[in-house]
Amino acid sequence: MNHLVESLDRLSSSRGGAAEIANDPISIAHRYSSPVDVEIAALIAAQLAYGRVSLFLPILGRLFDYADNYGGPESWLRGFSPAEQLCELSQFSYRFSKGIDHAIFFGTIGVAVRRYGSLRALFEEAWNNSLNMHGTLTGGVGELRLIAAGVGESIGAGDGSFASLPRGVKHSLTSPVSGSACKRWNLFMRWMVRSGDGVDLGLWRAIPSSSLVIPLDVHVHRISRMLGITSRATADWRTAQEITDALATISPNDPVKYDFALAHMGISGGCKGEYVTDICGGCLMRKHCIKCVAES
Repeated sequence: MNHLVESLDRLSSSRGGAAEIANDPISIAHRYSSPVDVEIAALIAAQLAYGRVSLFLPILGRLFDYADNYGGPESWLRGFSPAEQLCELSQFSYRFSKGIDHAIFFGTIGVAVRRYGSLRALFEEAWNNSLNMHGTLTGGVGELRLIAAGVGESIGAGDGSFASLPRGVKHSLTSPVSGSACKRWNLFMRWMVRSGDGVDLGLWRAIPSSSLVIPLDVHVHRISRMLGITSRATADWRTAQEITDALATISPNDPVKYDFALAHMGISGGCKGEYVTDICGGCLMRKHCIKCVAES
């Protein structure tokens, strides 16, 4: 285990430079300094962070250029009218997230900020009611689902229930109650809670880093299996928790500290999920990888 820690630490120290941050959705949140602007930008960026970075990052850049025309994310969403901006938002459509989905989701954030003062206040209330990440996301997202149902009904999208909302809205408001790994919500929470490495933002101090759950994307899942951290094939909440628990044995106060490095190892092509001589020969994790060990 000590050797694995050493290798993970070396991998982590090799990642997180300016170029990688610029090629990560967190770069959108780094554009801002006001805490409420930052958390709104982070939430929207995290929710659109699926698929290829090269496809969604340019859309996020254009979207926040648009928000800046209204004075920045907080100013934009405090005065946001879903009906009035519905047509304009279609220019930012991305896969499941169409103009109607943006209108409802952004309108939901606007209502939440007006009601609670910040997203931090909403999620810290959910944390205080549960003291674990499963409960925090269940409560926080649950409140946003209720708001979204009303926003959707106000523009003729749905009957006032969450189930009746368009697919893209439901895709953004996943909950661990259904067993979902909630990768994008756990990514958002990592950004908001962790600090000290120049990557994450660390604005929410009431929620401890020890409570975070790994944002389980395809890269982290695949690499975790290759390192023997998990054997589970399904990318669900149980798998995310299992990986987190394993990492907590070596970093109990900060179990998701290696997430950025592992994810970018996959994003950059540094791990293909199979033995490739030119890549694997120089990999920092090769001593621990079942594929590399099998080839040696």
